[in-house]
Amino acid sequence: MIYTVSLKEVKYGTVTVDARNAGEAKILAEQEYSKGNVCWKDSEVELCSVSKEVVRDNER
Repeated sequence: MIYTVSLKEVKYGTVTVDARNAGEAKILAEQEYSKGNVCWKDSEVELCSVSKEVVRDNER
């Protein structure tokens, strides 16, 4: 049988930026995140739902 399982993942990480204030630090951190420059430390995974796939033999 085939099942589709929905997951939710929450990651916790850090990025270090050189900024003049907290607002600029947030903008720079978002830019670094977009570039993939985050040091991921921990994550949580939650199984949200499981549904059985319907198999149709005569589907066109």
